[in-house]
Amino acid sequence: MKRKITYTVWGRGDFDRNGTVAMCDEDESPAVAAIKSVARRSGLHVITARSDGTQVCGDRIVAHQRTATLGRPCPGGGWLPLAEIWVSVRVG
Repeated sequence: MKRKITYTVWGRGDFDRNGTVAMCDEDESPAVAAIKSVARRSGLHVITARSDGTQVCGDRIVAHQRTATLGRPCPGGGWLPLAEIWVSVRVG
């Protein structure tokens, strides 16, 4: 079953900055679902994605953060990077 998540996205390059909601599968990381949503709306592919840590307030985790590179495939192989984004997904 899919669930709705909210996220914040920022970065540089050519990507859709307007989204704040994505649908997430049960077995998928909410941050990865947010990155895929931004890539899909921007007409790009996810080239790389990695954890960028967590946001902590006091002694509890309040958000998970990931960074990703988005781009398009090149005709001869490889990728053309067009955007670098950071995504923050609130916990709870």
